[in-house]
Amino acid sequence: MGRIKVLSPEVVDKIAAGEVIERPASVVKELVENSIDANASTIRVLFSEGGRKSIKVIDNGAGMDANDLKLSIKSHATSKINNIEDLLQLNSLGFRGEALSSIVSVSRTKIISRPHELDKGHLIFIEGGKITDFQPAGAPPGTSIEVNDLFFNTPARLKYLKDKNREASNIIWTLISLALASPAISFQAKHNDRGVLQTSGRGDILRTWGEIYGPDKCMDMLKIPGVEESYFTISGFLGKPNLALSTTRGVHLFINNRPFYSRPILNAVLEGCREYFPRGKFPQIILFIKINPVHVDVNVHPAKREVKLSEQEIITKIITEASQEVLQKEIGQYKPAVENEKNGFSLPQLLREKESPQQGKTPQAEKQKIFPEAPSQKTDFLQIGSSFIVTRSSQGLMIIDQHGAHERLNYNKLLSQLRDNPRDTSRTLLTPLTIELSPAEVELKEEIIAYLKKLNFRVENFGPNSLLLRAVPQCVNPKKDPLPLCHELLQQFVEDFGKDNLSQIEKEAIITIACHDAVKAGDSLSPEEMEHLLSALFSHPENTTCPHGRPIIKELTLKELGKFFGRQV
Repeated sequence: MGRIKVLSPEVVDKIAAGEVIERPASVVKELVENSIDANASTIRVLFSEGGRKSIKVIDNGAGMDANDLKLSIKSHATSKINNIEDLLQLNSLGFRGEALSSIVSVSRTKIISRPHELDKGHLIFIEGGKITDFQPAGAPPGTSIEVNDLFFNTPARLKYLKDKNREASNIIWTLISLALASPAISFQAKHNDRGVLQTSGRGDILRTWGEIYGPDKCMDMLKIPGVEESYFTISGFLGKPNLALSTTRGVHLFINNRPFYSRPILNAVLEGCREYFPRGKFPQIILFIKINPVHVDVNVHPAKREVKLSEQEIITKIITEASQEVLQKEIGQYKPAVENEKNGFSLPQLLREKESPQQGKTPQAEKQKIFPEAPSQKTDFLQIGSSFIVTRSSQGLMIIDQHGAHERLNYNKLLSQLRDNPRDTSRTLLTPLTIELSPAEVELKEEIIAYLKKLNFRVENFGPNSLLLRAVPQCVNPKKDPLPLCHELLQQFVEDFGKDNLSQIEKEAIITIACHDAVKAGDSLSPEEMEHLLSALFSHPENTTCPHGRPIIKELTLKELGKFFGRQV
């Protein structure tokens, strides 16, 4: 008896749906891309319960007549390509004809469509891939697709969906990317009848960016000098370092107006920004690559998330150089904290760092002390490159990473405060501050308020898109603006929301607070401040790594030094 058999069309459709439709955001992506390809100038997206209950996409695009409407839900039915040559030079977003057939196979779907040249449209109902009703219907020009009860017939898929707010956040991020890719289209999105996104469709990418993230942030977006080659062009905008995020969510890449992901392109962007951004921070960037379609393979991922480029090395090199050029022009040439053409440091600089206040008043003596309670006696420490502290140890020489050391102390202190005095560790601000929320953050506002309160920030609702910050944890430096820290915490929360381990999310937040308030590489410390830092560090022998797990201390023994110099010690 033969073991091999041809799968039924129903099973084939569900397999395709599993590849193309992973979650509600996938449905929104595919339907909105179809609306864009239909030359819509306005697109409305209405969804409820994070898209699990319903998703509705309404456009004023070309629309479909009765025959096209019936064909549109069939597998591999498309208006985008006719032959294999078309597949090699795509200019549309959708092309395989799998999206709509995959969606209707795992949902209860209603589609109403009318071409502009006809007086009436048609309505079709599909349940689990089967047509249950088809009839004429009055409708405005364009198409309306309503997807209800997603994955109702594949309950195993439902188990893998996140919390409704996390799924809503994913939908919003998807729409943000599509809105930036098509600034000439007006987007409107509502979740549970509450507006979460609105763009005007004026065609100005920077205006669209401001409508999404706030007009004040446009001032900190730098124009990337346009690059034109024989078969591609590169343009866009790059955010200044003060807009840096703790994740790569702010990196928006578009190829021929298609949002896409490419690790080499992402690495090229990060390499261009590396010298100007703090470690662990990522730029906000909108990067457009226009390229002859024959040099792009968009068929390498079932959901069309990734692409392959020919001449990729040339493109990545240009992107890195363009990013460096715009940052260098705005910020200035990057210079290490301590310079020397051979060794990376100079003896006069070391002597100046070692110089005592009695020998001459240095900038260190004039600046505000980082540790006001530090002892004043003369110490035997040396700071290298305003980043590392060198001192003697019983075994030889010890080098300490000042940022990692201070970060560890801050982390321990904050953990102790939250554990021992969970209700008495806030410091009220003299003037409350407004925290403006991104669309994804607005969707999680109630969860964010509870999250910040647990970390001893006092916040309250302040309008539909903002919070009012009234108090911060005691350990937050009163001389620093707390808003950048709050925004970083919110970005992390939105990124991690929905993960099962809530304690890990809180731990990451405590690490962020500790890092934010720690001395940085490049901060000059007085001998007294170095002594105080090391005294606190060594009072707990277990403090050998920073909260991120990186080592704090490197010891070079006399034996190691003797071996290096070819001597017996």
